[in-house]
Amino acid sequence: MKKLLIALSLLWVTPAFSATDVWLFYGAGPHFLSSGIDTMARRIRALSGIGHVSTHDYRDTQNVYDQVLAAPPSDKKVLVGYSCGGNASLAVAQGLHRNNIPIHILAVQPSVWCGWYLPTTPNVRYAQDTYGNCIQTLGLGCLQFYGDAYRTVNIYRPDLHLQADTDPNSINDVVSATYCISTGRCRPFVRHLHNTTSITRYSGQTGVWRLQER
Repeated sequence: MKKLLIALSLLWVTPAFSATDVWLFYGAGPHFLSSGIDTMARRIRALSGIGHVSTHDYRDTQNVYDQVLAAPPSDKKVLVGYSCGGNASLAVAQGLHRNNIPIHILAVQPSVWCGWYLPTTPNVRYAQDTYGNCIQTLGLGCLQFYGDAYRTVNIYRPDLHLQADTDPNSINDVVSATYCISTGRCRPFVRHLHNTTSITRYSGQTGVWRLQER
């Protein structure tokens, strides 16, 4: 009995662990054409504070929506998508708005041809879009985020669409943002990150976030 009381007392004094759960959407077509999503997932799994990580077809929005709803309320939730997968992330976030579920969206070259799920909804805490040139990508990767997200960052990187998900810089955009969401140990390179910020980055240039100095 004494041991039981001690165990119950620990439940009150030990804070619940809050993880960051991440769902990643491939682009349209065979998944090997979105192999950068697998690289992102592998690197994200190795980050501190990460819980659930899974990859999905861009049409698997209902399943992801259900999984997010079933996740622990204390967990932070991140949707990642490449090409049509970026549009899928927006669609899921809009559905979650009806349940007032806070969400983060990280996209690489979302498409203007895969459904229009803008403006972003107020439940989106952070929306990051690494986009390309409309002519260069034929519209497949040039959708720019706007709307009611608490904070939006559009990062222009002039990549060809089929190379964007495997570009180490685009991968770092997603992985570093996920790390910062999970740990809170980062600060923006931009001194005053406004509600909506647009920046340009070329090959080898870092993204938006850097490790918080201690």
